[in-house]
Amino acid sequence: MSPTSWLQILLVASTGIALVMWYRVVRGQRAVDRVMQDHGLELTDAGDAEFREIIASTVPAFQFRRETVRKELLAAGYYRPTAQIDYAYHRNLSVGLFVVAGLLLALFVPARWMVATLIAVAVLAGLAFSTPYAYLTWQVRRRRSEIERGLPVAVDMIAMSLGAGQDLASALKWVSRELKSAHPVLASELELVTIQAGIGNLDLALRKFADRVQVPHVTHVVRILTQSQRLGTDISMALREIANSFRSTMRQDAEARANRLGFWMLMPNIFCLFLACAIVVIGPVALQFTQSGAKTRELMKQSRQMIQKANPQERAR
Repeated sequence: MSPTSWLQILLVASTGIALVMWYRVVRGQRAVDRVMQDHGLELTDAGDAEFREIIASTVPAFQFRRETVRKELLAAGYYRPTAQIDYAYHRNLSVGLFVVAGLLLALFVPARWMVATLIAVAVLAGLAFSTPYAYLTWQVRRRRSEIERGLPVAVDMIAMSLGAGQDLASALKWVSRELKSAHPVLASELELVTIQAGIGNLDLALRKFADRVQVPHVTHVVRILTQSQRLGTDISMALREIANSFRSTMRQDAEARANRLGFWMLMPNIFCLFLACAIVVIGPVALQFTQSGAKTRELMKQSRQMIQKANPQERAR
């Protein structure tokens, strides 16, 4: 048998195994739903959670990797208990669909395109595996930048509230209510801090806030607020100085990004100008060489014909 035939047999076997595994997963979910219905339990969400856990556990991950994804999900604003399972579920499901669809497609393409099809399937499966984490990282950066933009305003408002005689919990509640329209992300985080402080301890709620967002400026502010809660000191002036420092840092970062923009725009400009210069400078020369080469070939052809007419031996040869 040829290698192509063996490869087709391997693809058929792999597709069959994937379909059998998928059937077992679906059958297991139906069995869970049937047992719950027999006991009179309306827990369709639990059955769906069982199905998601099965799909999420098909691709194992290391402990440090799961911890990294958990922190990234918290920093991106996914606070549901099942956020990590949902992330792994969508990633593994997309990879499985690409693999199964690619294997089925490879069975019907010509033999000369089979290797290229398998390579394309591997590339698409790799992209499907890495794209969710790339999107999650982008969400984390966007959320952190939004929090950093609204933090100086929030610190100024907290300082103003503390200077007016309010306690820290009331100040955070008022600031979260006032910032909903201008900075909704930071307002939702501060509202969550007030809710957690009402249930338990304000210091613990502030520390959890710093651990969630993972922004250095927020960690600095939280340390000052927790120390002021323990010592009972007035920190309104210190908070105003911190807010001004944050604004100066943000201004310097913006200027640094603006300075780097010129360098990043340099390469596209050089590339575009090189193409234009090549067309203007090299184009006429290349066209002249092409035309002169065609004329030279025509003259050589005519000269050879004249030589053949003048020399009978050359004509016979």
